[in-house]
This record gives sequence, C-alpha cells and structure tokens, in this order.
Amino acid sequence: MKVVVAEVGKQPEVREIGKELKDMQALVGGYIEMVPFPVPGTLVVCDEEGALKQKPRGSWGFMGDIFVVGSARPELRSLTDYEVEKVLQVPVTQRVGGW
Repeated sequence: MKVVVAEVGKQPEVREIGKELKDMQALVGGYIEMVPFPVPGTLVVCDEEGALKQKPRGSWGFMGDIFVVGSARPELRSLTDYEVEKVLQVPVTQRVGGW
C-alpha cells in the first residue's frame, strides 16, 4: 500500500507498506489510531499512546513516527499520486488533529 511515512527528525517520504495490522503497528511503534488529515480522503495513522510513551514530537505535531494513508471506509487504501502530491505540500510544522 502506498503511503507517506513521516519519521521523527526526517522529511516525509513515499513508501510501500503491508496492509496487515501488524505492519502498521510496527511502523508507528504501537497500537494504531487514525486521525483525519487536511487532504480529503486521507488519514494519519499514529501510535495512540505516543504522548503517554513520551515519544518526541514529529511531523504535523504528532508524537512519534506516523504515516498518511488513503481512506475507503471501512478499508484503508493506497494514496493516489494526486493525494501524495497534496500531502507533501502540507507544511510539517502545521499541526493536524487539534494537538
């Protein structure tokens, strides 16, 4: 599945990841939580306990490593090329999700 991965201290990048829950949990380092992203049809997937674990703040104000994925409720899907372009245009210093 094509996503934009934002690891703490690094610039966001496009990456292919597995669709299994364990793949997503491994990437964020914990149980996943999904939060709307400002690009329509996309979600941020983060560690739901990132703040409790005192992970460092990273891109878009999230705690720890995250990724942005397409949403096709109730399923997650690969980002389109257009969505990737729009996600990468959102400044990483902009807070997303009310944090």
